Formats: sequence, structure tokens, C-alpha cells
Amino acid sequence: MLIVLIDGKIDGKMLFDFSVLIFTVNSGVHMAKEKLTELAIKQAKSKNKQYKLSDGGGLFLLVHPNGSKYWRVDYRFGDKRKSSSLGVYGSKKSEMPLVKARKVQAQYKSMLQDGIDPIEAKRQKKQLYFKEKQKKESRDA
Repeated sequence: MLIVLIDGKIDGKMLFDFSVLIFTVNSGVHMAKEKLTELAIKQAKSKNKQYKLSDGGGLFLLVHPNGSKYWRVDYRFGDKRKSSSLGVYGSKKSEMPLVKARKVQAQYKSMLQDGIDPIEAKRQKKQLYFKEKQKKESRDA
């Protein structure tokens, strides 16, 4: 059974600040699946402790007490739970907006389906970059 609330309202009463909230009922268990919006992210205020804003599929935004916001993705590889940092939320060149975080999450999902651990792939790519950089510097010296 699927219940969709538009604009977070039931009987005209505002329940959530997200544009769409979906409830699925599975074996008597109610699970909320919320898709983040840029507006919800921008309006997220810092609290005394860090907290998560979930986008689903393991992707979430970690909001720190100082107001900084970091993208992370949780996943399972083999029998281990893993968490990878994706970057800082924002629209500047060095930052990552919601759309890009979702693209990276999709890449992670694709790698996992191919039997590749995204964290290990990231580590190997970084090592290769520094090896190439070191070779170039030694040639230039």
C-alpha cells in the first residue's frame, strides 16, 4: 500500500516541510521515505548535535553544529557496512549540490552491482594520481 502526501499536508494541516512524503506499508511496518529538496537543505538549521537528513538509498546530508553540511553515503559491501564521504554541500565549484550527490550515489550503486567497493576504487584512483604526479615531478626535476 502506498500513501503519498503532497506538500506535507493532511486535511489542510502542514505536517512536514518536504514537498513530497511517501509512506509504504510493508508487513505492518511503516517506513517514511523522504526525498530531499534544495529548499529543505538550505533551511536545515544547526543543532547542538550533528544530525542526518536522508535522501534515501543510503544518501544523506550530515548537518554539523557549526552549520556545515556534508554529503555521505552508507552501503554494504560483502558482509560489512561502510560509509563514504562525498563532499561539502553547496553550489560553488568545490562544493556538491543535491543533483551531483545523487549522481555520485548512482555511480556507487552501479559499482556495487559490478562487485566493486566504491571506497577501495576511490583509494586506488587517489594512489594512481599521486604516483603519476610524483613521476611527472621527477621528470621535470
